[in-house]
This record gives sequence, C-alpha cells and structure tokens, in this order.
Amino acid sequence: MVVFGGGSPRSMLVYGVVTIAILAFSYFVIIKPIMDSTNNTVDNALNQANHAINQGFHQANQTQRHISHAINQAQRQANK
Repeated sequence: MVVFGGGSPRSMLVYGVVTIAILAFSYFVIIKPIMDSTNNTVDNALNQANHAINQGFHQANQTQRHISHAINQAQRQANK
C-alpha cells in the first residue's frame, strides 16, 4: 500500500527528500534554538552557583583566620 507517490521510485525518492527537508527545517528552526537557549540558561545557573560556592569558601576561610587570631590573642592574654 503506497500512500503518496504512486509507487514509482522517482516519486518515492522525492517524497523521502521532502520528508528529510521538513525534518531538517524543523530541527534548525525549532529544536536547535530551544536547545541552545536551554544550554545557555543551564550554563549561567551553574556559573552563578559556582561563584556563590567560591564566595562561601572565601568567607569561611576569612572567618577561620579571624577565629584563629582571636584564640591566639586569648591564649596570650591568659598566659600573662
């Protein structure tokens, strides 16, 4: 049973080429832009999260230095 093309090899080839062209057009006009936009959004979110994590580590290191300094000062005052 042939739905389109009348069964001749030439018409089937044209039908196949048109189908592939429609699928390629759909990919480049609809799917690829959506995927690119999604990838950019995910990349931006990951970069923001990485920046926030790095800031957290930096603040934790600063706090640790301040605590160590305060402990050293307290020990020196206790030893006087």
